[in-house]
Amino acid sequence: NHALFKAEVTRGETDSVTMTAHSPAGTDGFPGNFDLEIQYSLVKEGLMIRYSATTDAPTVCNMTNHSYFNLNGHGSGSALGHRISVDADAYLEADDTSVPTGRKLPVKGTPMDFTEEKTIGRDINADYPALKQCGGYDHCFVIDRARGSSQSICAWATSDKTGISMKLYTTQPGIQLYTGNFLQDCPTPGKGGVPMQKYGGFALETQHYPCS
Repeated sequence: NHALFKAEVTRGETDSVTMTAHSPAGTDGFPGNFDLEIQYSLVKEGLMIRYSATTDAPTVCNMTNHSYFNLNGHGSGSALGHRISVDADAYLEADDTSVPTGRKLPVKGTPMDFTEEKTIGRDINADYPALKQCGGYDHCFVIDRARGSSQSICAWATSDKTGISMKLYTTQPGIQLYTGNFLQDCPTPGKGGVPMQKYGGFALETQHYPCS
C-alpha cells in the first residue's frame, strides 16, 4: 500500500486499465526484484481483476485486493444488513496476531457458517473467540469449489435496501471476509469526504491461504 503504481489503458482493450509497480530486491526483507502487474477490466456486467508477477530470485507473494463494498450505496451507513453466502465448509484458525496456525476449522454449528445465506450482522457479536478477537469477521475461508486454474463461484452478496447483488468468482483457494471492523480508525475521510464508519463496508479478498 506504499507503492506508487503506474497506470495506463490496457493495450488492445477497451474498458480496462493496467497498473504496474516495481519492488527492488530486499524490500521488506524479500529477495528478488519483483514486478507486479494488475489489470482491472469491465467485463459484461462485472469487474475482472487479473494479477501477474515476475521475479529474478526465489521469493514469495500472495496477491489480493482490498476493495470495500456497500451495495446500499456510497455513504449509506452500515453494511451489516447485507445478506451474504460463502461457499466454504471451513475457515483457517488464527493466533492472537491474526496469523493462521495451519489448522482448518469446520464452520458448521458456529457463527462462521455462511454456507446458508444470512445477514452479515446476524452473528457478528456472538460470544465466539474468533469473532471477539477481531471485533467481527476478518478470517480466511477455505473455498470448496476452487479447482486448479478454473474459475469458481465462491460468494454471493445482496443489499438489504436496493436489491443490488453481486457474485464473486476466483481461481484462488481462499477468501478473506473482512467486515470493516476498524474503519472508524481511518484518519482520513473516504470518497466525497464521507467519514469512515465501523462496518460501513465489507471486503471479499480472494487469495491463497495467508502466510502459507
